[in-house]
Amino acid sequence: MNIPISPGSHSRRPHMPSRPPNRSEQLRPSDLQSAHIAAAHAADHRMQQPPKGHINMLDRSQIDATVFRVAVAAFTYYPEKANHEPGYTLEEDLDWCMRPLRHLPEESLRELRERITTLVTDPTADRQAFIRRLQREGSDLDHD
Repeated sequence: MNIPISPGSHSRRPHMPSRPPNRSEQLRPSDLQSAHIAAAHAADHRMQQPPKGHINMLDRSQIDATVFRVAVAAFTYYPEKANHEPGYTLEEDLDWCMRPLRHLPEESLRELRERITTLVTDPTADRQAFIRRLQREGSDLDHD
């Protein structure tokens, strides 16, 4: 038996705007840069010198902070930047990029600093190889 349902006979739900689940109303795309910078800053403060004899590896937050910093430095670098921005030095950018890596052995630091210098100054440099290198430094920690 078919019983016709009139449009007004069922209860109506109030119209609610749809949005993805667990998404904050306050989070806007413009907030993402601040969130990344905050994560990079937090990674700096979590890093401490490991005890003697400890194997130095990177955790995911250190890798992410390094990739973010190198990307910012590379994106904002241009050869005449020191002429246009008084006080700017490439060395200062490199020091900032290296900060999340500071607990690695000296040999690794020298190699990574050379790579980062190339990544910042050469727009054709292979960034994917650099990211893979960082992931290898932390490979024993991430088995996802």
